[in-house]
Amino acid sequence: TNTKVSAEKDRVDVVKETSSTALGSIASSQAGLVSLDLNGPTTEYDTSIADTFHDNISERVNDGLAEVLDAQDALAAANVSSSHKTPILNILNQAETTLKAAVKLVDNSSGGFSDVASLITSMEVDLAETKSKLITASEQITSTSSSLESTKANLDTMVSTLNQIQTALGEVKANLDAQDTTEAGVISNPFITHIETVAPESTHLNYLFSGLIVLVVMFSSLLLGTTLVMMEKHSPAFIRNYFLPVKKITFILSIYLTNLILSLVQVVIILGISLAFLPEFYSSIPLITLILFLAASVFTFIGMAIGYIFNSEDTAVLGSISLGSLLLFFSGMILPLESVSPTLREITYYNPFVIAEKLIREIFIFKTAIVNVWIDLVFLLAYVVALFLIIMILQSVLHKHLINKYLHHHHKKHRHKDKKKKRA
Repeated sequence: TNTKVSAEKDRVDVVKETSSTALGSIASSQAGLVSLDLNGPTTEYDTSIADTFHDNISERVNDGLAEVLDAQDALAAANVSSSHKTPILNILNQAETTLKAAVKLVDNSSGGFSDVASLITSMEVDLAETKSKLITASEQITSTSSSLESTKANLDTMVSTLNQIQTALGEVKANLDAQDTTEAGVISNPFITHIETVAPESTHLNYLFSGLIVLVVMFSSLLLGTTLVMMEKHSPAFIRNYFLPVKKITFILSIYLTNLILSLVQVVIILGISLAFLPEFYSSIPLITLILFLAASVFTFIGMAIGYIFNSEDTAVLGSISLGSLLLFFSGMILPLESVSPTLREITYYNPFVIAEKLIREIFIFKTAIVNVWIDLVFLLAYVVALFLIIMILQSVLHKHLINKYLHHHHKKHRHKDKKKKRA
């Protein structure tokens, strides 16, 4: 930067010097133009003097010629000897000849004084034309002088701006030269830091614990509930069980308790391992167990409902995984809930995964009393009751469907036997 600033500063100096020289040339040219006086003469010349002079000369020459002629006549009438007349007569004849020539010179239109009058007239025309050109040149010089004045003002502004740029570049260069350290490595890493902890190092597992344990419970309960229902539906004894004098709620509770026992085993294993890393977890175990029990019940009933809805085991498992992934995606563990729209964020607050994870976090990390989170517990309990009723309805619909299917199959079978007997 210092090198570039120095180079550009030199260029600014050259431009400033060139601009100052041009400004001086313009000022000199303007002064020279202003000093020029191209105004034509204002005197009016009277050309009639030449005509008067011509008339006077012509009149006097004619008068002289007449007087010479009169002298010749008087000499001829005089009683003087011819020897005395001859010299005088010769002189008078020469005067007559000279005066006649003068008359011709004055009165001749193709030469003589008329040419002088024509020359004066031509000079008068040329003088008027020259005067007009001088006026035009004077106006052009005035316009050029105004343009030079504007150009001079612009150059003054440019020179002033160049002075400011030169001053700024000088300050930048001075600041750069004043820096003690100019090595790139020192500038990019000016401080050598050494971090000393003021608190004992700890893991962040406690912040992730609530989400991880609810995640395990959710997927295990969903998949186990769906798998157990599909195993029962595809069992050879599935149809016979509907004709037994056993309440249908017994089958639902059996699947629910089986899934709950398996989930409980997983939760006990996870909690046992977490106690080795989170010793402060002991006091929160009872409330967390209650929350996990309700969460496992909710996700078990959801998995059972999916199992009752679908006929294919592959489709049911895929539906359970998809629903679990959807609940996880809108739980805040992958994307923060603050990044979604307000309407969708309000809906995600009713996500059972979000409710269970929030309860465990409040109790485990913030040591919140159960009286402050009883509303969320009521939500989970309401989910359990509502899902249980939905499963009872699905069980009844499935039972009616199986009975109708069995009766239709039995009727079709007997009708086929009757047809065979008639043929026989």
